[in-house]
Order: sequence, then C-alpha cells, then structure tokens
Amino acid sequence: RDRGRERDRGRDRDRGGNRDKDGDYENHGGGTHTNAEHGCRAPLRTPNLKPLTWVLQNLYVRVIAKGKHYTQKGYVYDIVDRYHCTLRMDDQTMVEGITEDMLETIIPKQAGQDVMIVHGKYRGQIGRIHTRDAAKERCVLQIDTQVQSISFDNICAFVQR
Repeated sequence: RDRGRERDRGRDRDRGGNRDKDGDYENHGGGTHTNAEHGCRAPLRTPNLKPLTWVLQNLYVRVIAKGKHYTQKGYVYDIVDRYHCTLRMDDQTMVEGITEDMLETIIPKQAGQDVMIVHGKYRGQIGRIHTRDAAKERCVLQIDTQVQSISFDNICAFVQR
C-alpha cells in the first residue's frame, strides 16, 4: 500500500505540477499553445522577469546595469509593458527594454526639488523636499498641504515634462 502511494507521488513530481481541486495538473509554464494563424503548436514563453514595482513615468533614475549606459542618468520616458520601460538619457538618446533591476532611484541633494513617492500610501504623488537628512536616510516632504517624513527608499527624483 505505502509503496503504491510513494510511486504515485513520484509520478506526480515527474509530471512537474501539482493537482488542482479537480484532480487535473496545474500548468506552470513550459506548455504549449495553438497558434491560430498556422494551426501549429508552439511552446509558451513565460518571461523570467519581475514586473515593475516602483518604476513610474517621469522618474529620474540611474542605470546600474554594467554596459554602455552604466552610471548614466535619464528619466523614464515610457512604461512599455509590465516588465520594461524606455529611458531618455541626459544625452537625449533613447534606451529601450530596460528592466527594474537595471535601475536605481536618485535622491535630490537640495531642498525645493520635486520627488515622486514610489512605495506606500502616497505612491504616485509628487512632493517637494523640505529637508533632507542623509544620516537617517529620510526626507521631509511637502505633499499638497501635508508634511511627511519619508525614507529615501520610498522616493525618487521627478522630472516635469
């Protein structure tokens, strides 16, 4: 009896998926789909990319991926899809196919600069730096009529276009 169960479990593992509530196997990518135009079966391509979580349009960012644009700055010109954005670099060149892990936020050094909040309750809102505390890695921002203390991790320089 026990050997039979172990054999069944082993067979489940070999199929590469777990059964759902109906007893069918879940598909975790790598399957096939029918191309309606040609009627052939082609493998599914599941991206091995993380969706954009903090990248928003008009953020001023630094490229940290090794390559031609390493350490150069630019702003997010367009969000192409869930995974990619397009940058307009300071030298006016356009760079496409940028993923979030290739970028880092920039925190303005001077008070009075505009920033966008990229995480938390105020995500997407624009604020102005009132004071900046590099030791504590926090900024006091004026957001509309409110004043909030926000971590450097949650803000990024913003470019008005």
